[in-house]
Amino acid sequence: MLSSYPEGRLVGIEPIENVVMMEDHNEAYFTWEKMGKRNKILLHIDAHMDFSWIDIKDPHQILEEAKNIREAKRMLEMSILWEQFGKRREILVNIGNYLYPALRDGIVREIYWVLPGTSKPKITKKEDAMVKDILKRLMKKNPEGSKPVKIKDNYITTRIYGKQFTVCRLPDLPKIQEDVLLDIDTDFFGLESILSNSDLGRERRPWLFPQELVEYLKRKEIRTNLVTIAYSVEGGFTPLRYKYLGDELNEILKNPQLNGNSKRIRARRKQAEVYRSEKRMDEAIYEYEDLLKLKPDDASGYYNLSSLYLEKDLVDKASLFYQKAIRIDPTYRTAYNNLGRLYEQDGRLEQAKNEYEKLLTLDPEDANAHCGLGSILSRKRMWDKARVKYKKGIELSGDNFEAHYGIGYVYIGQGKWNEAKKEFKKCLELDSLNPGAHYWLGFLYSKMGKETLAIQEYNKALQLGLSNRLAVVIRLLIFFLRKGMFRNAIEASKRAINLFPKIVIFHLRQTLYFALHTRKRRF
Repeated sequence: MLSSYPEGRLVGIEPIENVVMMEDHNEAYFTWEKMGKRNKILLHIDAHMDFSWIDIKDPHQILEEAKNIREAKRMLEMSILWEQFGKRREILVNIGNYLYPALRDGIVREIYWVLPGTSKPKITKKEDAMVKDILKRLMKKNPEGSKPVKIKDNYITTRIYGKQFTVCRLPDLPKIQEDVLLDIDTDFFGLESILSNSDLGRERRPWLFPQELVEYLKRKEIRTNLVTIAYSVEGGFTPLRYKYLGDELNEILKNPQLNGNSKRIRARRKQAEVYRSEKRMDEAIYEYEDLLKLKPDDASGYYNLSSLYLEKDLVDKASLFYQKAIRIDPTYRTAYNNLGRLYEQDGRLEQAKNEYEKLLTLDPEDANAHCGLGSILSRKRMWDKARVKYKKGIELSGDNFEAHYGIGYVYIGQGKWNEAKKEFKKCLELDSLNPGAHYWLGFLYSKMGKETLAIQEYNKALQLGLSNRLAVVIRLLIFFLRKGMFRNAIEASKRAINLFPKIVIFHLRQTLYFALHTRKRRF
């Protein structure tokens, strides 16, 4: 039974001792677990839902649930949680699904997902539709304990896994009569709407600052004894120049009555962002230089000064401040300290190349930038030049997974199967659960005529959640047909149809004909 007297500290009024900072948001789950939190309301303030199902089956569960041997075999093939890789189950908890085990394990009994944005009086129709679609797809995958999605006033509500799930904006957050788990992602400050969730929209300034968020929570009389804050820089969710927002929030929560110096520092940062958004670079530079007089060891100040000087083509000054930033805080040297990777993902290769080259003018020893150029060169099929760049990445950072992966792909492009196999084997030494490395090993074994090994690697790639699953299932279908394993072929066909029914049905006849025709010629 809940106490009528909440024990948590009032946010924005009383200092909160337990504020846990992290890069990867899934660490919040392990923090709650470690601190023995049970049956709590979770206030999830984030631009992303972070709730996907985890298929948590072990052999005993599978044997209990399967209706027959064939179904048990299929379930075992598709489940990666029964220790066949010799790893703990915790590896499957990631930034996209950590809220699910929190519900499942009884840590959380109810969730409020607070959407970014306060400029509009309520959740828009487009946001309604997007959130509703997310929830429906989630419940379709696992309907256990789910209820229909309801939209009323400024709230979207449903039940997931039998637990209450409410979506709203900050102004509509109710006063909660107990202390909560407060969980905040720094990317919340950068996106005023989940509809504007573009990684390349980096030029706009934050729509909300930490002090303003705390004021909202203060007015709602939110109480908590534990706050988890994720930077979410890796992956490109939070621009590195805004990483300081997480640190600022941490400081305000721990010390609501900040002294004058801290307030001046926050004011300088905020004004610099205003000037920068207005392209008033000199004024923005002045604000950051003034900030560094107040706080000479502020890595974010040096990093932002570096990027401002770089925009003015003052490379020497930009390089000087960048080097100071990474000396104070080495995490500022990351694969996401420029837009190169995001431009590349968007198919804008020239812009990506320019970003990587620009970064190397600031820091010639940045292994990530060399690997980024290697990737661009690979996509242009300039294999030898790409390999040189990847090798430079290894030289600068030791055994670099991305570099070995890239070299493996280069060797595939050159038709050097054995050399490629060595590189992807090295990748799996560094990360045995990488689905891409297993996929390419499967591809290589198929090229080398080792179909049994190819099938094993393709199945591992599927079990580990490879994104391009359809291509692998089709390859497996062809292998099974060639080897006369018709039951396996039928299972592969069913799996493909479940993944992409329209595409598969269209191509299935051609695939079957080709595979059977090839088998007849071979035998």
